Amino acid sequence: MKNISVTLLFSTAFALLSCGESGTESASRPRIVKVSTVEAVGGGEQIELPGKVIARNDANLAFRVSGTIARFAVAEGAMVRKGQVVAELEPTDYQTQLTATEAEYNTIKNEVERVVALHADGAATDSDRDKAEGGLKQIEAKLQHHRDQLAYTKIVAPFDGYVQKHLFEPYETVGAGMPVVSVLGSGAMEVEVNLPAAQFVRRSEFESFSCTFDLFAGETYDLDPVGVSHKANANQLYSMRLAIKTSAKPQPSVGMSTTVKIALGGGSDGLAVPSSAITVRERKPFVVRFDLSTGKAEMVEIETVRPLGNGKIIVRSSKLKAGDEVVSAGANIVHEGDSLEALPKQSSTNVGGLL
Repeated sequence: MKNISVTLLFSTAFALLSCGESGTESASRPRIVKVSTVEAVGGGEQIELPGKVIARNDANLAFRVSGTIARFAVAEGAMVRKGQVVAELEPTDYQTQLTATEAEYNTIKNEVERVVALHADGAATDSDRDKAEGGLKQIEAKLQHHRDQLAYTKIVAPFDGYVQKHLFEPYETVGAGMPVVSVLGSGAMEVEVNLPAAQFVRRSEFESFSCTFDLFAGETYDLDPVGVSHKANANQLYSMRLAIKTSAKPQPSVGMSTTVKIALGGGSDGLAVPSSAITVRERKPFVVRFDLSTGKAEMVEIETVRPLGNGKIIVRSSKLKAGDEVVSAGANIVHEGDSLEALPKQSSTNVGGLL
């Protein structure tokens, strides 16, 4: 029994000694990490985004009163001028209402004139005159209201354009405010483009705008900014509208797809690193520079400027320069002075690392 205990003790001591030697060897072995090259980034960037041509004026028109559609004065696809009648309701009920109110107005007006004359002769009191004049104002307002309602039985074009579609048929009854006819403006066209959040935050740097069309090869159309939505849609995109400057070039039509080019200016020089290369230590951003001469890790504090939208971030640091190698995978577990070994970079001609 004693021999067994001694043998077990020596076996345990040997195992612990072996583990210690293995741990020391592991600690001295370089960490294998993925590295990326720091790139220089300056001003003069250009963003390309897909866009679509839209009409500056595009409206669904509705009657302001309810009734039965009598006719459409302009056919679908036909041109219409500003102020031209586009559609009409059956006006009979509103005309009858107006005729009755006009008769009532004439009666009250005559009565007021009589009371005013009596008041001038001292045969009517001030109260009688005031009541009569108040009644006249009420009937005048009622008369104007009924005149407006009769006028509202017609829809007139708010701008020059084309009747795109009739949304109802003649003899159908529609309520007030229901869209009845769609009119597309024939004036200047605009381009609508959706900005990703990474570009929206840089809108103060936008310097010039242009667009091109596959249909009009070789033609470039200058754009003027009209406005940008400050609320993102469900896809986290911000809608921006740009006016196409008038020119002798072939004019695009509504619905055409285009490529919008936005030139950025005023951007200060910086360095681009992969977002995965940034690690936070003591609430400060760092990158791990791989010193090729020594194979050691060096922690470099940085200032983050902005995302580029391609998985990289622009940073600034007096201790970092273009061409330096930084750890882009495994930076969170690397410390100052650690020995590093870089994974071989994939060859551009060995796609997928098959060779």
